[in-house]
Amino acid sequence: MSEGKSRLREFLSVSTDFFRSVHGNLLRVFHGTRRNIEILGASQNTEVEVCCLEVGFQESNKFGDTDYLSAYARYRQMRSDWWAYLNSNKFRQWETSTSIISHFIPYLQKPTYAGTPYDRERTQHFGQVLIPYEQVKNLNSYYDEIHQKYGVRWLLQDGRGITIGPDVGLLFALHATLKVFPRIDTFVDLGAGTGELSAFLIKNVLAKTIHVNEYSPHLREHLQSYLDQLRAKKDLNLVYQFTDASEFQLPDKAEVVSMGIYYGAQPFFLARHGERLQRALDENGLLIIQSGMLENGFNISSITGDDERLFDWSWYNEKCCLKTYFSEVTNIFLADEVITLACNSKEKMAHLKKVLDQDFGAVAPPKLMEISLS
Repeated sequence: MSEGKSRLREFLSVSTDFFRSVHGNLLRVFHGTRRNIEILGASQNTEVEVCCLEVGFQESNKFGDTDYLSAYARYRQMRSDWWAYLNSNKFRQWETSTSIISHFIPYLQKPTYAGTPYDRERTQHFGQVLIPYEQVKNLNSYYDEIHQKYGVRWLLQDGRGITIGPDVGLLFALHATLKVFPRIDTFVDLGAGTGELSAFLIKNVLAKTIHVNEYSPHLREHLQSYLDQLRAKKDLNLVYQFTDASEFQLPDKAEVVSMGIYYGAQPFFLARHGERLQRALDENGLLIIQSGMLENGFNISSITGDDERLFDWSWYNEKCCLKTYFSEVTNIFLADEVITLACNSKEKMAHLKKVLDQDFGAVAPPKLMEISLS
């Protein structure tokens, strides 16, 4: 057995032990590779192995029994505990030496019974460390390219040191959208992060009104300073709402909405605001979402609603899903991220996908390969 296969087998053995300890049963494993864009100190263009594990639980209230946001808080704590267990067993996570990045999808298995809910997440990892591009120049070609093309000035890390912004896939998707929409009267930037999406529109005067939303207290001053300075005397309006996205007040009308809020908040946002979002975008508006990486099957399927097995959980339902509100929903692989697009115009979606394919190299998300557990 090759060294790589032996390491992967050991990784799965350690993971199996962890999930057994929390009454989970490893069902299936999917494996692949992608560029490592989260760790700035990783070698240039290094590929990292990724795994998505399907894990079954018989406790019907394992992640609580209320709503998606509450369930996701328990899911994230379990995932953090799993990563900590991997760290203690030679599989370092979110470091320059990380060789396998992993996520899991929880499924409810029969026969079910009521057990003890998993603890809710104890630490929230806000986007909080802003890094001027000049400090990381030539450290990662992925961000060097985006700086050269768009003049991106800021990168963002969370409390664990994971690079979470700017969302390059969203920036590409927004640029492509501008080739389909000659002008955006109203743009909504949910989870603005570094502010680079709004900055792109401001610098080029490509929107009339921009609604900027961000929850992290670490980014409020930065966003106002950065974006107000760019706006200067330009003829456009900036409207700030520094609040949890679930409390965000959507405008009555918008051409484009970008959703860069953290994954667990996305289905919850739809459950609370899906109908109003549908009305605001109407027949011709577009929603673009940074919905996950290749291995984030749980996040991606939760927002699209394409995995029927998730509906077995009491905390997940159609109100969490894009397909409830939009007739056209698709995933693309763009700038090494999975971006989800949603609208109610078949023609506009076809046009946008053509632009993304021809001008930005978008493709269907590569399939991870299932590997045998035997």
